[in-house]
Amino acid sequence: MKPGQIKPNGCGPDPFNVIIPDGPFKFACNMHDLEFNPHTMSYWQSNINFYKRLYQSCTKWYHWPWATLYGTFVMLFGWIWYYILYGFKK
Repeated sequence: MKPGQIKPNGCGPDPFNVIIPDGPFKFACNMHDLEFNPHTMSYWQSNINFYKRLYQSCTKWYHWPWATLYGTFVMLFGWIWYYILYGFKK
């Protein structure tokens, strides 16, 4: 693992990952954990990639609303977790 890299744990930051279900989005969430690091890529690029992977993970029609909701939530509020971990970098 690279310096500052988060260990993939499915969807949601520790300790909340136990209450946010992975469902079909586990791969997208794990990749986001690996990319969510200022040494890997910018905050915004990591979240854009995450959003794309959420939609690629949709195998049923009812996954789309959840992908939209979860992706939007991460885009709007994920910066708080990023700031706690890394401060404002990139």
